[in-house]
Amino acid sequence: MLTNLRPHLGNRFVFKADIAQFYPGIHHTRVRRLFEQLGCPTDAARCITRLCTYRFCLEQGLVTSPILADTLLAEADVRIGSACRAMNLTYTRFVDDLFVSGNFDLDGSGVPGLVEAVLRENGFTVNREKMNCKPAEDGFTITNLRFHRGHPDVSADYATELERHIDDAHALARGERPADGLLTECQLWGRARYVGWVNPGRWPRLKNRLSGIDWTRVYNTAVGYGLIGRRKALVPRV
Repeated sequence: MLTNLRPHLGNRFVFKADIAQFYPGIHHTRVRRLFEQLGCPTDAARCITRLCTYRFCLEQGLVTSPILADTLLAEADVRIGSACRAMNLTYTRFVDDLFVSGNFDLDGSGVPGLVEAVLRENGFTVNREKMNCKPAEDGFTITNLRFHRGHPDVSADYATELERHIDDAHALARGERPADGLLTECQLWGRARYVGWVNPGRWPRLKNRLSGIDWTRVYNTAVGYGLIGRRKALVPRV
């Protein structure tokens, strides 16, 4: 996700498009033709297609689906990428999400229409409800990450939620009932390290806040409020 955002840093405007019905929209006949184009005999292509599809299309969750979908999208990627480079724009794609960024307003620039036309010619349909153009710093997210003061960052909602859960842990350590519930020590540290990986500037404060939590008191208080149960243990009879 982070590598998908970084190429767009420094650009002022971003256009986002989403491919509708990405995996279900790829019919098994397209997959079979792809294998034939790659040199497989017809019988072998049919057999491999059956192994790589479910209910006559690609299925999300199969390890082969992203590979086959990327291969089928390769021509569209090349065409859109070439057009963007000619206009001094940046293009990236993450699975079924496409992003174009630059230093001029892309709304009304013809770029959305170009992306939609190229995808249509390659057998894909754009989800018009998810197409939008916005200033990069206007809360716009790319694969759930955003531009923030010229640096990548997690979404504002994600950062706020993490701070709220840390507040809850401190409240439990003081013997108070939390506002939202309980996340475990591992869960909070894991989320904090993710935020620090995306935006290292956030890490020192998060680390300091988490290091100051007495987790023994947190769990004892949580048991008292019924947020977690005590582990049952066998004891010998007297």
